[in-house]
Amino acid sequence: MADLSGAETFTPRYREIEQAMRQRLAKLMPGAELPSDAELCEEFGVSRMTARHAMNRLADDGLVFRVRGRGTFVGDPPTHRRANSLLSFSNEMRRQGRVPTSQVLGRALRLERESLHAVLVRAGFPPTSGRAAISAEPADADDARWLKMRKGGAMLVEQRVIVDHRGRPLEFTESRYPADRYALDVDFVVEGQAAQ
Repeated sequence: MADLSGAETFTPRYREIEQAMRQRLAKLMPGAELPSDAELCEEFGVSRMTARHAMNRLADDGLVFRVRGRGTFVGDPPTHRRANSLLSFSNEMRRQGRVPTSQVLGRALRLERESLHAVLVRAGFPPTSGRAAISAEPADADDARWLKMRKGGAMLVEQRVIVDHRGRPLEFTESRYPADRYALDVDFVVEGQAAQ
């Protein structure tokens, strides 16, 4: 392989396998079984250690998961959320082709089980803007149990305030996401000298 200067560059075999598997994964459904390390060794003509290293890199990125004694499977891709748009949780999940669900961890306060934003609009308080703060935190025991992840694992915590056109707070939410199942997409404008 040649770089931009025309010089030859070396790509390690595990990276070649990883790149080939990334292309395959894009065409497979979550949960689909993948070739074993031995099958990858035969297919790519590499050692078991090289094949395992490639698959471990994919596992580290959350693209695959291993089940001891059963094999390696396609992981569930992370949820992507647009940072610069305001969608209700239900609409955000539908936009991604997922089924919106929520679980009440405390006592419900006589609220219909529908989109809060729809209820607010009907009541004459349409949400117009908001602000979110996202931080990384380790999962405590409760987080680990509810999110089906290990205690101490990386987790993103989003605190969001949504207001009406007068700046009155309408909603405060705190959402917790396992870091390997969540991604934030951000559009931005370049300011200053670089933009000229």
